Amino acid sequence: MSDAELTAEERGDVGSKRRLLGRGVVVVLIGALVGAIVVGTFLTRAGRAPWQEDARPTTTPTATYSPSPASSASTAGAAAELVRSEDQRLVELTRFAADDPATRAGLDTVVLGPRRSPYGAGDLMDRGALAKIDSSTYELRRHVVVRGGAHLALRLPGATLRLRSGSDGFASIVTWGGSLTLRGRQDAGMIISSWDDLTSSPDADVDDGRAYIRVRDGVLSAEDVTFAALGFWSGRTGGVAITGTEPGAVKVRLTRTVHTDSHYGVYAEGVIESTLTNVAISNSAMEGIVLSNRSHGVAISGGSIVDARASGVKIDRASGDITIERVAVRGSGGYGVMIDGSALADGANAAGHATTRSTSYTLRSLTLNGNEDGGVLARGADGVHLLGSDVAEDSIAMRVVGPASDIAVDRSTLHSDASLGFVVTDVPTGVTVTDSEIEGLGTAVRSVSSTVEISGSELAIQSGHIVEVLEDSEASLRANTMSGSGQDPVFTDDTSHATNVSSDQSAWRFQSDIVTWLHHHPMVWLWLLVLLVPLIGFPFFLRYKRHQRELQRMLENAMIAYAQDRIDEYDTRGMVTPAEAVRRAAAHEVSAGAGDDRAPSVPDRRQPESRLPGVADARHAASVDIPTVRPPALPTSNQGRLRAPRTLNDLRAGTLAGRDFATMRQFAVAAVLESGYPLPHIARLFRIPIWRLQQWVTEDYGGAEGPSSPAGQGRPAPRR
Repeated sequence: MSDAELTAEERGDVGSKRRLLGRGVVVVLIGALVGAIVVGTFLTRAGRAPWQEDARPTTTPTATYSPSPASSASTAGAAAELVRSEDQRLVELTRFAADDPATRAGLDTVVLGPRRSPYGAGDLMDRGALAKIDSSTYELRRHVVVRGGAHLALRLPGATLRLRSGSDGFASIVTWGGSLTLRGRQDAGMIISSWDDLTSSPDADVDDGRAYIRVRDGVLSAEDVTFAALGFWSGRTGGVAITGTEPGAVKVRLTRTVHTDSHYGVYAEGVIESTLTNVAISNSAMEGIVLSNRSHGVAISGGSIVDARASGVKIDRASGDITIERVAVRGSGGYGVMIDGSALADGANAAGHATTRSTSYTLRSLTLNGNEDGGVLARGADGVHLLGSDVAEDSIAMRVVGPASDIAVDRSTLHSDASLGFVVTDVPTGVTVTDSEIEGLGTAVRSVSSTVEISGSELAIQSGHIVEVLEDSEASLRANTMSGSGQDPVFTDDTSHATNVSSDQSAWRFQSDIVTWLHHHPMVWLWLLVLLVPLIGFPFFLRYKRHQRELQRMLENAMIAYAQDRIDEYDTRGMVTPAEAVRRAAAHEVSAGAGDDRAPSVPDRRQPESRLPGVADARHAASVDIPTVRPPALPTSNQGRLRAPRTLNDLRAGTLAGRDFATMRQFAVAAVLESGYPLPHIARLFRIPIWRLQQWVTEDYGGAEGPSSPAGQGRPAPRR
């Protein structure tokens, strides 16, 4: 008995395993979550460590810009239909002579036919297209088309030309092979604006179209003119549009012009030998300036582009030989300057497009900052030269995506607050950086599958690698100044090679890659803290469990010792031990065999129902020595033999069926002593502590006057 131990169920500690299991599950789940994040990052980075930056820049984001607040999906179809109607009207006009009345009556258009002298404002008033509101205000009430051989010249310094534009329709000026001249003066500019008579203000609703100016296969010349609130939906109806059906068929010369609140600032297709000088563009719904469809020989000098919803300047579709200088681009929704010189075809094609990339883009003395997608993007373009420019962005300052060649950055500053300074991808030859300043957050220059030469430049980062050479790249660094912190100023992967000669690294501070990665990903500190708290608490938990086990052992030993003392005390009150019972039985048999013919008394083995097993009846104890045995130990568990009742009714239907008890204590003690159910189960069933039930059983099983009489505790109460 002294060596016995109580089970967890006997102690009533039935929830410890569940608590331990729950805590283990929580720790495992936290570890699995953090591991999944780290492993997932590792796998998505193509096997690179989490603290190493992505080798290849992400795909160039392609934003879908809404032309205006009104051009949602519900109105897009209507706007596109308006553009189709305009195209149909202009084509239908070619069937009529210039002076045919049907053009005015049916198509609401005044057509200007060929003549030597230019048409003016008076000619338009004579034909009912233009009305004079006051001395400085004119209103265009009908469409005007200028045919080939005709020239419309509106010289209205200090005047405002309103183009009708409202829910009932709009007016436009289109040259169809002719030329258009618009003139103001530096001290008295000319203003051309859409005008809604209902609101007495420029037209802000483009759902029903809006007034625009377009030059098709002709020449546009504008000087000291402000264009306001013009255009809708497409490029050719975008505000001020210059489009050519064949390369060289159209030219444009803009000088000191202002373009504000229009769909596009300036949209040009197929223009050649054109100039845009001191052009100021603001709040365009799409790009500020577009040069597209094989435009060549275009020079943009001076001016600014502010708050274009898309890119500031966009050059694409085989356009080349472009020069942009002394232009500031700020606050664009796309790139400051976006160049796509990709070939229009990769083989024989019906349109006869060339299969070679476009070339020659000179970006000189530009100021680019605050553009959402970055400063400069050049894709598939040869001969991109950034000279003497200042680019400061949150995103990548300059990105070049090949195939390309002859890429140069000279005497320029490329600065990114939150990304990389200069990224080159898939440009195998001809990338040079000289006498420039390049700064990024974690990387200043990244070369992917490219060859880069950097010399005489200042390269700086906050923490990471100044130059990354990845995926079969080569980099030659000479006489540069490097500053920042990280594990290595120049990082190369296993497939790349880099040389760093005569560079000043005195301002470089060593810092482990893992620490750098943690600095760039501050949320990881939170995850580490989540793991660190249970790790710190684990030794205290183990100490607590050890003390708890010691207390449990002490309690078990005390309970077992107490039970043993009660049993020993019970034995000393006249009860016969098993050994003594055997000895007496043997002596009695000897005396009977010696001739004692007195019939021995037969013990009455009938016991009351509630009498404890092994206890002799008091009426026979005096006359006959009946071998008695020690009472059984207190029941602990009979689960293997008895099916434990789940309710009190189940208990009454078992071995205690038909019994009545005066108190709950009698009922509970009988369930333990007579039915043999375990203490923990009966305690839970009667909703009493195990120690209290143990005390009742102990007191009723062996009191101060010997074992309690079954008649006193277990005898059935009289039935009512």
